[in-house]
Amino acid sequence: MQMNLYQAEIIDASGNSTRHVVALSAEHAGDVIQQHYRTIGERLTRTDIHRIDQDLEGERRAGLDQLLQDGPAGFASYCEAVGWTAHAPASGKLRLFRIEDEQGTQTYVVAPDANIASAIYVCDAPLAKGEQRTIRIGDGLAGLPEECIGNIHSLLETGPIGIARFEEGHGWTVC
Repeated sequence: MQMNLYQAEIIDASGNSTRHVVALSAEHAGDVIQQHYRTIGERLTRTDIHRIDQDLEGERRAGLDQLLQDGPAGFASYCEAVGWTAHAPASGKLRLFRIEDEQGTQTYVVAPDANIASAIYVCDAPLAKGEQRTIRIGDGLAGLPEECIGNIHSLLETGPIGIARFEEGHGWTVC
């Protein structure tokens, strides 16, 4: 069954956010969002939902047709490194990964699994021809200082996926 991609402007306890939902109809997208908020026990104030898949062109369609044909209903994100991808269908929750290279540089990535996190990382820090790099991928929340937690849990609930950066006073952003 062919799904559609909807953009949802969501207002909840943590403020305004824009999320993407794969669903059969706008009503179904609303049901997916409502169910998610019931599952996580948070109050949803308002949603505005509109279909966007027919408006996307070029690179912004990467992975979209496959996702709409075969993917599950639920939240999805677009990232240049991997295109459109569904969030983990069991809970819809994403994970924060910490990727550390040989020099000890740490990069944080929001993704549904380690494979997608590593693809996002490689696109953000591309290798030169012939270059090799050893990286370690781990749980980004493990050992994260309390003062750096901020809004990360709300980002992990609905996305988007991508490189995550923490800025004191502003919290986490994903690009």
